[in-house]
Amino acid sequence: MRLMIKNYQNNIRIFGVRMVHLVHRVIFGGDAGKQTVRFVKNVSISFFGGIIAFVILFVTNIIVARMLGPEEYGRYTIVFSIAQIIALLFTLELDVSILYFLSEKNVHTQKIISSIMIMFVINVCVFSFLALSSFRFLEYDQISFVAFVSALLIAFVFSLKRLIDALLRSQDRFGVQTVLRLAESICVLGGVLVFFYVIQYVQYHAYIMSIIFGGSVFALVGLYGMRNYISFRHSSVASINQVFQYNVYGLINAVVNGIVKNADTLLVAGFLGVQMAGIYAIYFTASVVFGARMTQLFMNVFFPALRMHDGTIMHVRAKITRLLLMTSVPLMICASIGVGAVVWVYGDAYPFVWQWVVLGGVYITVHFFASLYGWALSSVSQEGYKKYNISFVWSVIIYGTVIGVAFIIGHFAVSTLLIAIILYRLIGGVIAYRALSRIA
Repeated sequence: MRLMIKNYQNNIRIFGVRMVHLVHRVIFGGDAGKQTVRFVKNVSISFFGGIIAFVILFVTNIIVARMLGPEEYGRYTIVFSIAQIIALLFTLELDVSILYFLSEKNVHTQKIISSIMIMFVINVCVFSFLALSSFRFLEYDQISFVAFVSALLIAFVFSLKRLIDALLRSQDRFGVQTVLRLAESICVLGGVLVFFYVIQYVQYHAYIMSIIFGGSVFALVGLYGMRNYISFRHSSVASINQVFQYNVYGLINAVVNGIVKNADTLLVAGFLGVQMAGIYAIYFTASVVFGARMTQLFMNVFFPALRMHDGTIMHVRAKITRLLLMTSVPLMICASIGVGAVVWVYGDAYPFVWQWVVLGGVYITVHFFASLYGWALSSVSQEGYKKYNISFVWSVIIYGTVIGVAFIIGHFAVSTLLIAIILYRLIGGVIAYRALSRIA
């Protein structure tokens, strides 16, 4: 029996390798190298596990949105957007630092991790204090103090998850990563079902508590599983400074992305109403969040693979460009259909607007390829990472210009935000593409 199972697994592996070579020949004109085969294997593990977890969370979100309705769901999106902004400040791209340093050979793993964990604790303390102070002195009409504290808890869980996720990726622990993601998604779904159907507590607070519960399971189990790597004892001023010198450029990325990706929901809520914020959140989920998740599943192993790539970065850029030319149009069509299908399943309470659907499909395509160029650039060197993050400054100028003009002429709408986000990612991708040829 063992021999039969082993033969069966070996046949599957051989078939998989042959398929990789076949697809690689069709797109790139030659057989795939060992690094590419290994990359595809890791992508497959990450993708199928991640996609199952994503589907569970997606179904959970549909249940919540349909039961809450646009207005109550809009209140949830406000809390979630605040949590996402704070989570970026807690992390400040420290997860990218983990991937960068631990993917190098002969690195002192515990020194780097100790330094990063100390920096993370400092970030959490400082930005939690600033966030609570801002709530004390600023007026938040849409949410209560309890909801704001919930946003802080979500932010802490999300940022800790990002660090653990990066640590797992850097050690090629994709199987463990997949199990944790599945466990998290099941816990979130279970929490929602208990609150909504057993306790009959149909409020957005119930969804928030379920998210915190699922994220905590991921973080706590992940911390326990990686306990041999995580330590505060081996840090030094030199290693902290080394991480900071690399990470400082990520501050631009964190702040700019935090504003662009989450402030739009707050803008919609403030100028178009909480109900419209709930409707916009559906299209945001269908395009921005969905597109980012699909890209993340691919990028999950793309960054570590690039760090260990034996060829030139120009060779990598050429492959990405060929992939773009051959698949961008089909991807855009499929993405638009996917966005439309996602919006449709949320129900009649959320209107179906073709223009928003198409813009969502365009965003997914632009985001995917811009991310590939951007992450390739950031993998080259610290200089590349610096240029990648500076590109976001130009992107946010374009984004702000589009929003500003819309306000001035009195045509601020959901379509305006979607166009601004598309241009934001497009400009960043073009700059990253050009920078790759100069820095290689």
